[in-house]
Amino acid sequence: MFQSVRAKVLAFLVAFIFVIAGVFIFSNQNNAPKDGKTAQKSNSERTQIKVGYVNVAQSLTTFVAQEKNYFKDQGLNVELVKFESPALIQDAIISGNIDVAGTSGTGIAAIAFSKDPNQFKIFNTSYADKDYPSDVLVVGKDITANSLADLKGKTVAIVPGPQFKTVFNFMAKQAGLNPSEAGGTGDIFYRELAVTDQLTALQGGQIQAILGLDPVGTKAEATGVGKKIGISPISTALGFKFYGSSGLINQKFAKENTQSAQKVIKAFDQAIEDVQKNPNAQRQYLDKYLGIKEPVLSKVALQAYLKSNELKDSDIQEIQKYFNIFQDQGLIKNKVEVRDMIFKN
Repeated sequence: MFQSVRAKVLAFLVAFIFVIAGVFIFSNQNNAPKDGKTAQKSNSERTQIKVGYVNVAQSLTTFVAQEKNYFKDQGLNVELVKFESPALIQDAIISGNIDVAGTSGTGIAAIAFSKDPNQFKIFNTSYADKDYPSDVLVVGKDITANSLADLKGKTVAIVPGPQFKTVFNFMAKQAGLNPSEAGGTGDIFYRELAVTDQLTALQGGQIQAILGLDPVGTKAEATGVGKKIGISPISTALGFKFYGSSGLINQKFAKENTQSAQKVIKAFDQAIEDVQKNPNAQRQYLDKYLGIKEPVLSKVALQAYLKSNELKDSDIQEIQKYFNIFQDQGLIKNKVEVRDMIFKN
């Protein structure tokens, strides 16, 4: 009888162990990721991030986020990487050499997106217009001109890359001129020059004008090398705001590091809010990163910055019209919808 009782107890313990084991296995199966990967996503997210910026005043929000520790507050260790043109930073974001582009040419991004929509997304944008006249047409101090139409036969420096080349061609044709690269057969010419080389070329007479971004115009006037003509000439020619710059995030990085991606965008959003609320207080960072000093620093025209969730339907429509110019010139083969380019959390 004693053996019978002991056998029953043993059988009960074995059954109990099987029940507990079953509950444990079932619980683990329910909590396991559906793709079969271990649930270590949040712990393995990369916090060492490379953020690229172009050596222009439009990169202000990148400088603000870094200097005010907005990245660090999000638990991110950000390395800033400098580029001399929007075209170069665009190549870097596509290749994955950087994870985020604090600012890049919106038009260049549209061209790349039309070829492969899986490389990056836009998470903010900025624009120039008559209220934020950061786009400039500068002529040499001895040149008499009031607009691009008055520069027939002259050579104009532009920011390297397809964005400014496209804009220049559009503006020249609108002015009744036939544009071509320097040395070509047109009646107005463009020459792609790094922003840092433009004023030197203007002063030396290699070019007679610059179509670009401030502070080149403000510097030209402060040093007596040249003068700005017109107010926001690009947006005036377009007939709407010049949405020339946007922040980009590499899609592979964002998919593999969803929380870190959201954190870096949050840091940029904080910087944008600071510039929106008090732009003059943020100018000091243009001195540190770009060496822009007085009397230029307080006069340089800043762009208007928008977080992606601040884009209105009217903004979307105007950016779409801007993209249509690139499509008309054959640079965008497949129509790009602006909303498809915007990063969604």
